[in-house]
Amino acid sequence: MGEGGLAKDWALALKWHELAADQGSATSMGNIGLLYFFGGHGIVKNEATAAIWYRKSAEAGSAGGQRNLACRVQKTASCFGSSRAVSLF
Repeated sequence: MGEGGLAKDWALALKWHELAADQGSATSMGNIGLLYFFGGHGIVKNEATAAIWYRKSAEAGSAGGQRNLACRVQKTASCFGSSRAVSLF
């Protein structure tokens, strides 16, 4: 249960975050990335889509988006300590 006894609705949360992202909310962009990264609760897990949203969040100035993007790049880099990943931190 969510706050106030309401059921959690991840799909509705995604919709509201998309509306806020359309208005430039870097936090919502990052949250969309997290929703896609973890998936579940009616949202299909999609790490590629998550990375797109992390990048949008990072480019909009979110430190969390920058961190999440760097972590995704580092995980998919061919070697640990990728210079591309480090440059994003």
